[in-house]
Amino acid sequence: MRIVHICLCDPYAENWSYHRNILSEQNAKDGHDTYIITTEYAMDINGKHGEKGRQEYTNKYGVHIIRLKYKYWLPKAINGKINTVRGLRKQLFKIRPDIIMVHNQQTFNLNDIGKYKKKNPNIILLADSHASFANSCRTAFSRWIVQGIFFKKVICSNFNYIDGMYYIGEEELKFFRTVYGIREDKNSILPLPARFIERKEKERNILAVRSELNLVEDELLFVHSGKLTIEKKTIDILQCLKEFKNKKFKLLIIGSIPNDREDLKREIESDKRFVYMGWKTSEELMRYVSAADLYIQPGSVSVTMNNSLAVGTPVMVYKHKAYERYFGGWEILVNNKADMIIQFSKIFENSEELKTKVKFAYDTAHKYFDCRIFANEMYDYVRGKKEGGPIISYINGIRYVSQ
Repeated sequence: MRIVHICLCDPYAENWSYHRNILSEQNAKDGHDTYIITTEYAMDINGKHGEKGRQEYTNKYGVHIIRLKYKYWLPKAINGKINTVRGLRKQLFKIRPDIIMVHNQQTFNLNDIGKYKKKNPNIILLADSHASFANSCRTAFSRWIVQGIFFKKVICSNFNYIDGMYYIGEEELKFFRTVYGIREDKNSILPLPARFIERKEKERNILAVRSELNLVEDELLFVHSGKLTIEKKTIDILQCLKEFKNKKFKLLIIGSIPNDREDLKREIESDKRFVYMGWKTSEELMRYVSAADLYIQPGSVSVTMNNSLAVGTPVMVYKHKAYERYFGGWEILVNNKADMIIQFSKIFENSEELKTKVKFAYDTAHKYFDCRIFANEMYDYVRGKKEGGPIISYINGIRYVSQ
């Protein structure tokens, strides 16, 4: 099959663990001719539009990358909101895909995709949405003009062409209903997939990383990562761990520190047990996470939680509603700094308990975050086209794509 992933709302870049990366790689691994059509800019380490990428190439996973220029002669920041490129329909007619997967729909090019589907009704058009009130509609202009008028019109006009619509969580489903007024009787929740590191590789990483860091036998290794904004609660983690002055541990902090976070830089430098590693590729990050005794994420929602479970590492996490479905023994729940201090105290008293959580982490990841589950569902749409698509059951109008 020929499969095209359209990634215009979020600039595509290599070495990340986003849905568009992992799913396209799986499609190529399964032997399908796989393409990503995206904007001319690659994503930088802060998740923003960075430098212009190569226009057309095949990456190391066998995925063909096609970068198209923005349609309008506008500043990059504005084009990054409009998410509209030149030549998309031409590329679709050239590739003649069996499946198109649109990652986020806030682009005027959705009109081109709808027209292509109308002319080629036998293709499968799928879409997923990552938009929520946590990352979109942060200003009145965005909420009521950009999203509430322009993109609402585009999305509503083309929604009936979509064979399968997926939301990465219930908050994203709520956003679609509220902002665009689209309400379906059947809704599919597609958790973000993760990259897996199995036990043998995990054990090798533990030995290599602990040797690299010169850790002694009873010294614990913690990892915290992300775009280290206030929402990540990095300073809270540091201040809580500093309460345990005589305990042996190393906290690796991986990611990018905003320029206005001098307070965070000072806090990191205040204790030699804190090590700032800078930004790492997804592969490098997960090597350290897989070697860690605990991944710490008490702040905002992040796909790194999914990836941590996929490498068998338990997580200290805030009880976000988006996570509740996935709790299964791997989690250490915290609401605030007081909770963190209590939980760290328990860990230092009995660190062996963390090892018992490894199996729970793997079990949860294989159940919910294995992208092969959704990849097979994509193929089922084509296999079952004559029968009206794959057989899917819903409970109260919602179903989760999992085992």
